[in-house]
Amino acid sequence: MTQPLKEYDFYNMDPFFRDLGDLQSKFLSLEFYLRTFLFQHGGTPAMQNFDSISVGDLVDENAFTSWDSLGILIDKYNQVVQRKDPALVISRGVVEIRDALAHGRVYRRSVKDPPRLLKFSRVDKTTQKVKTEFAETLTPPTLSKWNLFMFMTLHKVQESL
Repeated sequence: MTQPLKEYDFYNMDPFFRDLGDLQSKFLSLEFYLRTFLFQHGGTPAMQNFDSISVGDLVDENAFTSWDSLGILIDKYNQVVQRKDPALVISRGVVEIRDALAHGRVYRRSVKDPPRLLKFSRVDKTTQKVKTEFAETLTPPTLSKWNLFMFMTLHKVQESL
């Protein structure tokens, strides 16, 4: 028989999940700020009101609606901001971390062990092997370092707006 759900204690939660959630929110914010910057500097059509968009609606392509990946958004942002203020250029290193989190595998041997994040390449057709592209143990210092890196990156983009 299952136990009834109790109120979740967010203050005593596993720091891994708290720090990972913090990191994920920074990635979402970064993409939004990059798209906002590119929209402001793109000479694109007027923005559609997001509140009125429904499934199936056709809208203009612009910085908010394009399929540009995070790496492409960073490249476009850096190209524009380099002329305005080179100190606001941001590192593409965020793409490696975001891609590992989005496409990698997280596992733990036990609840007491720190999680490990692995990301693999597509299979090599000749060898039928995959290459390990990312391997990191997600210790609290590692996640803190990544969160600080993202905070500083977000700060640069916010300053450019």
